[in-house]
Amino acid sequence: MIELIGANAGAGKTTEIVSRYVEFIRQKFSVDEVVLTTFTEAAAAQLRDRVKLALIEEISSCVNDEGTKEHLETQLLYLPTAPIGTIHSFCFELLRRFGVSKGLISLEARLASPIEVAELAERAVESAVEEVYSADSEGFRKLLTAIDPNGLEGLLTVERFLKEVIHHRTRFPFVHTVSPEEFFEKAGREFKYIYREVFGSKNTLVKELLKGFKSLKLGSFELSRNQVKKRKKLEVEKVKLLHELLVKALARYDELLKENELLDYNSLLIKAEKLVREAPSEVLSSYRVFIIDEFQDTDPIQWRIIETLYEASQRGGSEISVLLVGDPKQSIYRFRSADVNLWNRVKEWVKEKGGKVTEKTENYRSGRKLLEFFNTVFKELYRKTTSHPAELDFVPFRPSERTAEGGQVEVIPIKSLSSYGLAPFVRYAVSKLKPYAERGTAAVIARSWSALVPFARYLKENGIPFTYLSSSPYRSEAFEELLNLLKFTLNPNDYTSLFFLLTSRFLGLTHPEALDLVEEVKEEGESPLLRYKLFRELKDFRSQLKERSVHPYSLQIYSLLLRLGYLSALRLSDPDSFSSLLDLLWEIHTVETVESFTFEELVHYLEGLGGDSASSAARVPERGFVLTTIHSSKGLEFNAVAVVPWDKPRPSYSRFTYSNIGYAVKLHAPRYDFSEEEEHLKPFYNWCASPYFFYLQKLNDFLNRLEEKNLFYVALTRAKEALILGLKERGKGKFSTGSITFDSSLLKGYLKQLPENPPAVRPDRSFVPKLLPEPSVNHIKIRRPSDHADPEELSTKENPHLPNGTSPTEYGDAAHALCEAFLKGADIDRAVNYALGHVLNPTPSLEERLRELYRKLSSNNPFPLEGSIRFETELPLLFYSEDSILRGRADLVFFKEGGSVEVWDFKTGLKEEAKLKLYREQLTAYADVFRRAGYTVNRLVLLFLDEPPDVWLEQFEP
Repeated sequence: MIELIGANAGAGKTTEIVSRYVEFIRQKFSVDEVVLTTFTEAAAAQLRDRVKLALIEEISSCVNDEGTKEHLETQLLYLPTAPIGTIHSFCFELLRRFGVSKGLISLEARLASPIEVAELAERAVESAVEEVYSADSEGFRKLLTAIDPNGLEGLLTVERFLKEVIHHRTRFPFVHTVSPEEFFEKAGREFKYIYREVFGSKNTLVKELLKGFKSLKLGSFELSRNQVKKRKKLEVEKVKLLHELLVKALARYDELLKENELLDYNSLLIKAEKLVREAPSEVLSSYRVFIIDEFQDTDPIQWRIIETLYEASQRGGSEISVLLVGDPKQSIYRFRSADVNLWNRVKEWVKEKGGKVTEKTENYRSGRKLLEFFNTVFKELYRKTTSHPAELDFVPFRPSERTAEGGQVEVIPIKSLSSYGLAPFVRYAVSKLKPYAERGTAAVIARSWSALVPFARYLKENGIPFTYLSSSPYRSEAFEELLNLLKFTLNPNDYTSLFFLLTSRFLGLTHPEALDLVEEVKEEGESPLLRYKLFRELKDFRSQLKERSVHPYSLQIYSLLLRLGYLSALRLSDPDSFSSLLDLLWEIHTVETVESFTFEELVHYLEGLGGDSASSAARVPERGFVLTTIHSSKGLEFNAVAVVPWDKPRPSYSRFTYSNIGYAVKLHAPRYDFSEEEEHLKPFYNWCASPYFFYLQKLNDFLNRLEEKNLFYVALTRAKEALILGLKERGKGKFSTGSITFDSSLLKGYLKQLPENPPAVRPDRSFVPKLLPEPSVNHIKIRRPSDHADPEELSTKENPHLPNGTSPTEYGDAAHALCEAFLKGADIDRAVNYALGHVLNPTPSLEERLRELYRKLSSNNPFPLEGSIRFETELPLLFYSEDSILRGRADLVFFKEGGSVEVWDFKTGLKEEAKLKLYREQLTAYADVFRRAGYTVNRLVLLFLDEPPDVWLEQFEP
């Protein structure tokens, strides 16, 4: 029996899967015989929990059937070891059970980490390049210069291409079986089909190319048929060598995996597919049912494993059961080799096999008005333009018996997608979502994390807690430590990064020890640091960076961390930091495949990734605001959703491309002198230089646009009660997000113009922090003890109140924010939450310390509120005169009658004479600003928050 269920979003797909699973168990199957796979480990864990609850419920209902009840109780005991997981975990289990005896894997084989995969791919590519170069150095050099006149750039392109194909090699099953000539023929046929169906033949040059490269005359520039044929022949010749390189690199990569007893995700699939092809009966003796969740995210080789087993069972006369469940409109993982073409092909295959195809269109999630909007929009969105198998049908949503009558939809036109242009939409969306967040969940969903930054800032500025629905590696202790390491490597005079590096887990010095060492470095240069292995290695690393290398920075950094023993220490002492650091290195490596960074650019790029901080979670909270991307929101639901529009995808400037039908590297087009009238011909001639490269690029663009529809579908269908959809105004009644465009007539009744002054959100507290612009001139310098020239005057006392895992700077920022909240009337929970929002990685010990400070302020309130006209916290100070500009920022200023003021400064740490001297200088500078502005300064006060109340105020006359 085989069945394919296509389930619209919100159609109860998971409920259906669990119900079918339990039914198979009722039919006396063992849980060990029923394979249930889904896309992620988190989803698999949720499925296992749901199955467990369903089995318990089923057992309680078996009142008069002791045999079935006993069977179900036994299977419930075995459930923890049942094959419920990802397709990769199932393949790993297959190989461990049946693959060892056949020599496919060793007993000690383990799954490689992403950075290990990158390192082995690097070595494999180096080996292949060296082998091919040794065999045909002249041909290899011609290949590189055909790609770029600068041979080194050509080499970098080839190496990036080879490594990228290794990472996605399940897309290329034809590498070992199809010749370059056959590949070109297939690619050309596919492109012609796509181009004629999708793009038409409006372009004269393309029409001529498709007709066989006839003579082309464009203006005064002539591109003859012979010239085009010559370029085509050249491309075929170069790809033969590229093909040889690729085959050798893949073979060497497999050897390295085997030598190191490692498996990557691709080799799991490849070896499992080989196992079921060569010995299907052994596998079928153990497994009788396969339930594949999220089938739309399956790649071709994953499907071949199931297809091979099913057809083998038919031939053996004992047909297995296969249930495929998914929603092709939620296929959004092309970058992970998922192939949406597969859905329609398998659909026809199921029909040929006499199986059943079912469409589930009832929606149990969204209100009726939302469903009406979805049906209107998606009917237009999925209107077919070609007969290509990647084009999908849309079957309208049907309300279920549980569907609520309500559902609100607002489509908001936005003139600009810059941070400034989005600001009114941010304020409006947050104010509309806030009531839903108070009683449930309200999500802001965007295409990328960067688009969520304006929302994070606005929520943070108003003291509203929110959750990032992702485990981002950019908000971890390991990220901070690595960033300080790289910043100091880039700039040996960056003493702030040096201090944090010294006090990090790389060395673990105390703060006084680190301050002393920083002062030594300031006076003597780098030499005091070289007694530590870390800085000897950094010196060598810095010298290597001066020489141009073909090695990606990610792998150079990985090698450095290995030599330092840092990764080994993290693996044992802090597995979470270890994992996040590997994720981060992998992200850098991924970016490097498409971007050419200098080391300085890389460091600045990483600095920008930290972003605004908030708690990070893998599960949806019960209530509150959630910021997430479309990919992270898949499979989830929220009471209300705001969808942030995105710009059109930028054109690809990559020198190589690949898709499910093939791969190509762009060849360099010979230089010709074009007149001004002929400038428009340059792109056409580039096209003719590498026709198949551009074929595949156009095909990739087409498939990306189809996937963009699915991204839009996923984002909108997360909403249960309310949807706020932002679209960019395109003029002439057109509105768009990315490359998707709608006419105003389609959106009639849903369009709503933003008010000129969108309402500001009403915060959950009785204070609103002052929003301060970035200064346009330098601040008055705030001198800290660590800046002082005399080491004898530096602090030698450790602050006993410094929370574990928090730097002095972070603690100071949080304590200042707590005082601000306390002064403005926040209760303890709101004040502490607001303060924690100013710290990148808040820790439990920091939260406890902030609560202690709040209770201390409450019982010994030091602030003279009576007799003050008003007070300001975090007050920007600015005074212009003929000869100077004075600028600063005061922690607290009390304004008194008669034009007088008191200026306060909040300090963490212990009182010491050296510190007092510097802090008095700073407050005196602030007093000068007020005097020049016409105020009388009555008193200057230092509040030492970590000292006992009887000594925590240091006040002096100005």
